Amino acid sequence: MRNILLLFFSLLFIKNSKAQSDSLSLNKLVLSGTAIYTSSMYGAYHLWYKDVDKTNFHWHNDNAVWMQMDKVGHSYSTYHISLFLSDNLKYHSKDYALFSSLYALLLMNTIEVYDGHFDGWGASWGDLIANASGASLFYIQERLWNEQRIMFKFNFIPSSIAQYNLSQLGESFFKQLLKDYNAQTYWLSFNPVSFSELNIPQWLNVAVGYGANGMTGARHNIPTYLPTDFNRDREFYISLDVDMRRINTRSKRFNKILKALSFIKIPAPTVIYTKTNGLKFIPIYYGQ
Repeated sequence: MRNILLLFFSLLFIKNSKAQSDSLSLNKLVLSGTAIYTSSMYGAYHLWYKDVDKTNFHWHNDNAVWMQMDKVGHSYSTYHISLFLSDNLKYHSKDYALFSSLYALLLMNTIEVYDGHFDGWGASWGDLIANASGASLFYIQERLWNEQRIMFKFNFIPSSIAQYNLSQLGESFFKQLLKDYNAQTYWLSFNPVSFSELNIPQWLNVAVGYGANGMTGARHNIPTYLPTDFNRDREFYISLDVDMRRINTRSKRFNKILKALSFIKIPAPTVIYTKTNGLKFIPIYYGQ
């Protein structure tokens, strides 16, 4: 949950500075990045840690919780912080990809340092690896191709499972968006035209996704809340998608809107595999 909140909190500051980026020097961008980092960490501290008892730094192994959906969320957040920041730095430094990736890692890994010093949490090496994988996905593509041919995407549809454990899965739509991993799906969306000359639209993508379902608790289901027909199940997807960053219209404003929405996986024909139900085809699939 916190990594998604941090993502949007950080992007809010990045977007506010983006309108001025064309006239900013690199030094001013560094100062702007420092302000973004400081503001984000200040907000995170007061939102999550202010009233929590402080302890000595410690580690906590949470790699088995929520069928690793939270770890994918860490990768997703670090990737998109890198991507959005690079839009500001690209025209000011040849090392924009490195700076963007390192900044995203600094932002996300600081949360792990916070976690390690507060009771009820603990620093997670699994989170650190997930953060590094998200930053690496962005950085390697920029170094190889100077563009993002594989986009990290996300979609959310409220699940019927949240009602069985509202305290952990969320009482409202917004809280479920952040906390209910049953309702989230993460995607890697590949652009075939950028890899090979194909007679298809340049914006047409193929996406592979991962989700999980049937979870009323982090490590195992809570019998008090669990109907007998619930199974904790991993879900794997393959689907069509659209790379909105590759759509060019006559409207610059609309192009910017499409670019801003490029983190979302659109509804499309999808094949789903689960251990419980095997293969299943859905003509138009968006979420759980």
